[in-house]
Amino acid sequence: MPYEVGIARFGEIACGQIAGDVTGMLKLLFHRETRKLLGVHVIGESATEIVHIGQAVMALDGTIDYFRDTVFNYPTMAECYKVAALDGLNKLSLWAEVEHAAKFAPANGDDRLSSVEALLAQV
Repeated sequence: MPYEVGIARFGEIACGQIAGDVTGMLKLLFHRETRKLLGVHVIGESATEIVHIGQAVMALDGTIDYFRDTVFNYPTMAECYKVAALDGLNKLSLWAEVEHAAKFAPANGDDRLSSVEALLAQV
């Protein structure tokens, strides 16, 4: 199953910095093609306050786009969902670049192929 991951670290979120909860993180796992949310992992002191948001979206067969399009109160730990969604969607853009580059890479293996391999290593 082709999947991607989006991550938000509590230390990157304003509420996490304010509360001193900087060691936790939220991870979203979603299908790369359909963008359907497959899983939510939350670790940290505020985990119990925000995990239910991901559970609700999963129960409704929602996609990562829900988090991108939703306005979250600021500053709250729920902002992690938007940050993680944007992180994951940025990785999808990188995958599209890699697939496009691989499609046009010559078969004889010149420098463009090694740049495609470098992009794949980042994903």
